[in-house]
Amino acid sequence: PSTPPFRSMARSLATLVIIVTLGAAVSARGADEPAQNTPVFGGSGGRAFSLSCGAGYVLTGLRGRTGMLVDRVGLLCRFVRADGTLGAETTRDREVGGTGGGPASRSCPPGQVVSGLPVRTSSSVAEVRLLCGTWNAAQRTWSGRTELQQGFGLRTPSLTYTFKSHLCELRRQPAVGLRGRSGGFVDALGLTCDEP
Repeated sequence: PSTPPFRSMARSLATLVIIVTLGAAVSARGADEPAQNTPVFGGSGGRAFSLSCGAGYVLTGLRGRTGMLVDRVGLLCRFVRADGTLGAETTRDREVGGTGGGPASRSCPPGQVVSGLPVRTSSSVAEVRLLCGTWNAAQRTWSGRTELQQGFGLRTPSLTYTFKSHLCELRRQPAVGLRGRSGGFVDALGLTCDEP
């Protein structure tokens, strides 16, 4: 038996409503862009590494060991909940580098995420500062950049170390990881930005 026309039309209308609703949700958030990897600045020693907060997390701080240089580095991250709010800060992935120096950590204030990293480098990394952007849970975007003046690592008077900044370019892509080279120290650093 054939389906009555009004039932067929009702099904088509219901399908159209679902398609339009899904389309509106996707366009409100925007298309998923490829991850942004900033250049790796620093020396060529050590071995290449890549650290990631993991799916659903954003970078909010750094941990590791520092002395006159950045000896070791790891990630501090927050989970992005279903409603867009940020969870508690936790350690993610491993740490890379050497065993010298003393323990250190730096974090963005609560409600903020890493949106850039000024890094003081030459043949190795002497200091890393955090640029923190305010997290908008409803839109899942960050805005503004506030630099934490207290860096990760010690400030060195040597003129051979210069600052180079890694900046996340898209508001929907906060920092989610680090790339670089490490051995006895952290030799070079780059930043990865992506949707959580």
